[in-house]
Amino acid sequence: MKSNSKLDIKSIQKITSIDELKHAMAQVFQDAQLSLAGHRKLVLILKNIFGKAIALEKEDHFNLYFTKLINRILPLKKGEKSGDRIAKFCSSFVASLTYDEITRKRESANEDDDTEEETYTSIFIKYLIHHLLRGIEAKDKSVRFRVVQLLAYLVHYIGEIDRDSFEALYTSLMKRLGDKESIVRIQAVVAVSKFQEFDLDGYDYTYTNISNQHVRDTVIDTLKSDESAEVRRAALLNIIKENNNQPILERVRDTNGINRRLIYSRISKELGSVNNLSYEEREFLLKWGLNDRDESVKQAAIKMLTQTWFESVNEDLLSLISLLRVSDSKVADLALETFFQVKPEILDTFKFDDNYWKQLTIDKAFLMRVFYDHCSKNNLYDLIEPNFPESIELANILEKYLQLRLNSFIEDNATYKSYERFNELITSKTDELNYSENQLIRLNVEIESSKKNINSNRENSHYYEKAIELIRKRIKKLNKHDESIEDLIIDEIDEQILNEVSGLTLEELKSKLDDLKDSIINLNNEHSKLLDLSLNAEVKHKKLLETYESIRGEIDDINEQFENDGEYESEIKDLEFILQQLLLISKEFDFSDEMGRRKMLQIIRNSLTSHKLTNDLISVALNVLRKLSINEKDFIAMSSEIITDIRDSYEEENETFHSAIEGFDNEEEEDDDEEEEEDDDNDNDNSAKKRRVEPKFPPDNIVTTCLIITQHVLELIEESLENNLALGSIYSGLVNYAINSKEKYSLHLLGLKCLGLFSLIDQSIAKDAIATFYHEIRISDEETRIIGIKAVADILSTFGTSILTGNILFMYARLFYKSLTSFKMPKLQCVVAEGLCKLFLADIFNAKTPANDSTETQEIIDEYESEKQLFEALVLSYFHPLTSTNAELRQILAFCIPVYSFSHPQHQFRLASVSGDCIYRMFNTQLDDFSHLQGKLNPTQIIQQLIYWCDPNNLVNLSHTSIKKQTSHIWQSVYFLQALEQDTSKNVKRVIINNLSRFYITEEVESKILLGLLNAVRGTSEVISTKIEIEKDPEFNFDKLTFKNFEAFEKLVEEVYNKAQAREESESELLGRNTRSNSILADLDLDDDDKEDAKLNNSDRIEEDPENGMDDKEDGDKGDVIEEDKEGNGIVEHSSTGKEDEENNEINKDLDEIDKLLDEEENVEYDISMDET
Repeated sequence: MKSNSKLDIKSIQKITSIDELKHAMAQVFQDAQLSLAGHRKLVLILKNIFGKAIALEKEDHFNLYFTKLINRILPLKKGEKSGDRIAKFCSSFVASLTYDEITRKRESANEDDDTEEETYTSIFIKYLIHHLLRGIEAKDKSVRFRVVQLLAYLVHYIGEIDRDSFEALYTSLMKRLGDKESIVRIQAVVAVSKFQEFDLDGYDYTYTNISNQHVRDTVIDTLKSDESAEVRRAALLNIIKENNNQPILERVRDTNGINRRLIYSRISKELGSVNNLSYEEREFLLKWGLNDRDESVKQAAIKMLTQTWFESVNEDLLSLISLLRVSDSKVADLALETFFQVKPEILDTFKFDDNYWKQLTIDKAFLMRVFYDHCSKNNLYDLIEPNFPESIELANILEKYLQLRLNSFIEDNATYKSYERFNELITSKTDELNYSENQLIRLNVEIESSKKNINSNRENSHYYEKAIELIRKRIKKLNKHDESIEDLIIDEIDEQILNEVSGLTLEELKSKLDDLKDSIINLNNEHSKLLDLSLNAEVKHKKLLETYESIRGEIDDINEQFENDGEYESEIKDLEFILQQLLLISKEFDFSDEMGRRKMLQIIRNSLTSHKLTNDLISVALNVLRKLSINEKDFIAMSSEIITDIRDSYEEENETFHSAIEGFDNEEEEDDDEEEEEDDDNDNDNSAKKRRVEPKFPPDNIVTTCLIITQHVLELIEESLENNLALGSIYSGLVNYAINSKEKYSLHLLGLKCLGLFSLIDQSIAKDAIATFYHEIRISDEETRIIGIKAVADILSTFGTSILTGNILFMYARLFYKSLTSFKMPKLQCVVAEGLCKLFLADIFNAKTPANDSTETQEIIDEYESEKQLFEALVLSYFHPLTSTNAELRQILAFCIPVYSFSHPQHQFRLASVSGDCIYRMFNTQLDDFSHLQGKLNPTQIIQQLIYWCDPNNLVNLSHTSIKKQTSHIWQSVYFLQALEQDTSKNVKRVIINNLSRFYITEEVESKILLGLLNAVRGTSEVISTKIEIEKDPEFNFDKLTFKNFEAFEKLVEEVYNKAQAREESESELLGRNTRSNSILADLDLDDDDKEDAKLNNSDRIEEDPENGMDDKEDGDKGDVIEEDKEGNGIVEHSSTGKEDEENNEINKDLDEIDKLLDEEENVEYDISMDET
């Protein structure tokens, strides 16, 4: 065959030698790499070459040369088109051979030949796979990529191969899922996902984990945890969709927008009709899709809802609404509102006639309400008028449905009473359960306190015994006229004791000895009492635990007993949902017609008083009442009357009448009445004279209703309590009663909620309430603590820290700290974190360092230190491995910390001041906080995040000139250097040094500040040299690159310092060092600082002086830097607005003109007034 001849079937038949065979194969591969268009023809030609090689008995040479040709593409990087084309060509060739083999077997299926002999095709495929597996762990990433890419193409067409070869292929591909290169992992996950199509179950493997479930679990694990978005995308597109698709749908929360969009644009279609999805899956998809920050993802979710799902229900909107289960859904409102926005033409098709209003279902009511809201917001009044009745007619419709609800109670009275008994029983048992839980918590606190006291007594007893022994020895030596004590000292405790008694006489020592003996006797007695208390507490704890489990069992039995009432409960809930929709429409309805307003007002008041509405209905009804009221006072008056009527309804049933004021707050009046009766009737006996009439409270269900209404009323008002005496009576009566009813858990919680709301409208109540909440937070369950934390945060936000006097703020700060570190209560952590972030952002908590001034009291210093520790705990919570599963907490901190830091230079400075301590606490192996979690912390990620938060370039509302003058990164670098010098690991020290180049340091900063930084850097350099050369500490023996980076940072700081110094000298020369000019600038600077302090200061707190920023309490090696700062190298942080910069520029221009006058005239009058300047 000629070398330049064109390959065809005839020319292939003429091949007779190995060289001709190789040449033909090379020519096929040469053509295959040029274009994909001719691959079908080339595959046919190569198959004929393969057949000719078999005919010539040269199939081994064909296999060998085929793999040699493939070797040519293995070093090619990703993106080389020739390599991709050859890989696809090989796939097509193997696929064609496999198809021919399957066809041949089918044709010979009727023959009685059961022997399974290897065919030429299977031998070739086996040879090819073994050849590729030899390079699957190559060092060159391109080779690994091409090998796995070829295997990913071939896996689907491998046909039948021997078990050993299949296991080798399977295990090798599984290993590549952990490859360090993402391009390799992408091809590996594609290859592994092809195994899902095989039937792997029912066979014995050497590698026992080979199964279809194992393959799916592996792909899902890659989908969840791989750090590369492309790898996760490959797994997402190649995993088979089965019944359990929750792991796939969870990718709507993927960090990559393309992956999230794929769920809505492609995966949702592969899942089929919307009916194939469960309610939870539909809710999950809509919740995350319609609220996505990426507009492309949001549009894909909208398209899925308005096109894919809408078409799957034959464009019947009510059918789609029924699938959303609107009575339980939290996203159905947004979904339907979005639907109306995308398809506004559908609004014209709705006709809400009289029959529609008379036959409302939950779906119809929901559709009608969202339709009204949408039209009202978009001013589509031409659609509202024909579909909605007049206000008086709407009131009548609402009244009919309210009456329908009442009739259902009356007609099915037995079921209703059974249902009520069930609810009362469940509530009662739940109260018992929670009360037992709170008792368990209190007992745990008592037991822990007793154990601490016992341990403390043991230590004190040991100390006293040792002191007695030393004093006896000291007495013996004094009797021998020996004054020396050195031979008695063994440890530090001995030295401490002997120093205390060394100056005592012999008689004083004997007296001291007797006192110590008495102290030991007292300690032993106290120790015995504490042991008894601890044992009793443990016995009570055991009994309470048994009671707790027993109550849980009773609740389960009650739920099983009343399962048959589920249908009745469902009907009632549907009717209540319809009423809720009608009330929501009424809330936004136009009640300009006075008759309609009065009718609706009468219905709302009557329903709140007599219809036993649920919590949700009460909330909406009160909103309607607020709309119908003339003003806030009118609303409060009507609400108080409603609460009074509910309270009096119980008294009317007992044929006894008392006014609301008497019922709620009648202790003093009844005392006065009793005294008057005793004065009028002196003949009564002593028992009658001493009789005291206690206030009678209605049953708990009525008190609960009153408190629920009170809670929602307080949420809607802003009027001060002193202007509303009726509300004051409710507070002194019902609320206090509920708070004291700790054994009635639900009632107690309602009382606490109302107390918190009352505190926001009356400062005197707030002062008393905050102590109550402190006690509740300390020894209660998670739900009670959440209510308490919210209330305390709201009170501090409203009234500031001035409401706390003395050392109380430190106690609350410690309480916040303990709650924030309660990892067993994740919801509580979220509430505490959010509350603290708000308090810090508003500068109610400052997290600042007090000025080094004798005027600062120890209490104020303690408060500052506690607030700083609180802020540090917030930052640590963001990085703590134990909060990794608390996504809500991470999301709160991921939003709040940057907002706080970027909002003001002083905030950024405060974050910088705790950065070093955070690093020290997280990575110091000698501390208990994070010592057991070292392997789960990434120092590079943490340090870079802290640097980013403190970057001045991220500050808002500052000019570029002001940003250059910020010193937050300078402070942070100093604190990082301090952490480097201390007991942190070598890896952490290396990461700190390698990230020093990220700090934003400019020559616009004052030279004395830069000198302080330069001294700190040089001091750290000396420490490193000392640790390496003298102490031979391996923790400081870094690699060459790390040392080079540190030297580069030192050189950078030195250069910036020199530039800053030169700039200041130039400015000094420019200003002429005029005393009066300097005084002008000094006054301006002082004014600017005063203005800045005025913005930040809370009226009742002392603001931090930035010059004292380096005076924080530090330990260890931090003292040297602090001392330098006190000598004049402290950092002064000024933040100025653009207006202030313009003023300074104008002053500088004026000063320049003065300098010119000084140069031009010899006899200048130096006594220039301020006005002339």
